[in-house]
Amino acid sequence: MAKAEPMDPEFPGWMSEFEIEPDPKVQAARWKALQAVTVNTPTTQTECWVRLAFEMQRLKPEDRARADFAEAFRKADPAFDPRLERQLQILACIGLALRLKTKGDHANEAALAILSACVNGARNEIGALHLVERAKEHLEREIRRRGDAIAVANLFETGAGDLNLTPTLAKLTQPSDPAAVATTLKEVANAIQSHFTRLQAASLRAAEAVDAVLARQEQELGMHWWLTGGRSTHLKTPFAAMDDRTRPLVLANELSGMTQDRLGPASVDALLSRAGVSATRETNIPDAVMACDLELLDWLEGRNPSPMTTPVHFAISRQKEMGQGNEWVAPWSRVTEIEAECAMSEIDLAMQFYREKRLLGLADRQ
Repeated sequence: MAKAEPMDPEFPGWMSEFEIEPDPKVQAARWKALQAVTVNTPTTQTECWVRLAFEMQRLKPEDRARADFAEAFRKADPAFDPRLERQLQILACIGLALRLKTKGDHANEAALAILSACVNGARNEIGALHLVERAKEHLEREIRRRGDAIAVANLFETGAGDLNLTPTLAKLTQPSDPAAVATTLKEVANAIQSHFTRLQAASLRAAEAVDAVLARQEQELGMHWWLTGGRSTHLKTPFAAMDDRTRPLVLANELSGMTQDRLGPASVDALLSRAGVSATRETNIPDAVMACDLELLDWLEGRNPSPMTTPVHFAISRQKEMGQGNEWVAPWSRVTEIEAECAMSEIDLAMQFYREKRLLGLADRQ
């Protein structure tokens, strides 16, 4: 059974979002339930939490995912009332905030889902946990950590020191019966085996770290040559000759295709800017999608888009279903709760699409 984690020092303050008076017993029960549901959270549950965490009128979580989330709290506290929507919403926010304090793909997925759902401020989160800021900080920290130079020599540290068999072998020089000799030889064999097991593990860590660094360098080199070439690899067109309306989506998709790690480098927005994606010229999601022909939409689309966490991909799927024209825009706007005319800079749209691509890639790995 997993060891219970001590209560996060921020947790009581978070609970005050819906508690009238602090109740240590209730807080302990809620903490226990959150610990249970934040372990290996599936993608469907992350989507549920994000839908609860934002002020959405139509995009409610799926009934099954919401029921599973509420049931975890009911098990820890039979008095828990799943009908208290505000409480469940804040608990979802807390679950996401706790997830962002961890490492690994589930934390990265939560961060990408929050930022993609925010759509550059088009949607507002519930409560005062500042999830969007936390998600940005998590991604910046993770990308910076992955980009840091590694000290390979340190990776071989086993913590075991040198293999010293002298005290054990000294026993063999003393008069002893055969059983004692056999025991001593077994101790020597076990010590050697344990030491080499630790060395093997350290060597594997070093090899994996070096492989990751080489992969990142190869990724960044490929992006550098792409930028130096100054041409869209898919359209076979110079950056400057591309349609301004489609450039953000096309170039973001090309960079995502060159991204080998889960989050991509810190330089993505700079690369897009150098490739001609404007930080001042404004656009919106429907206009960018409607500017794409069917072949381009086929290339841009992603699997199982969510109107909540991948709204640009959801727009692409709606455009493909309805065909050319704008008949899909009003229904898309109603479902996603994003104004069709919601303006953002080209670079913000490109980064939105890039994050959605990374999020869909993470979901496919689980």
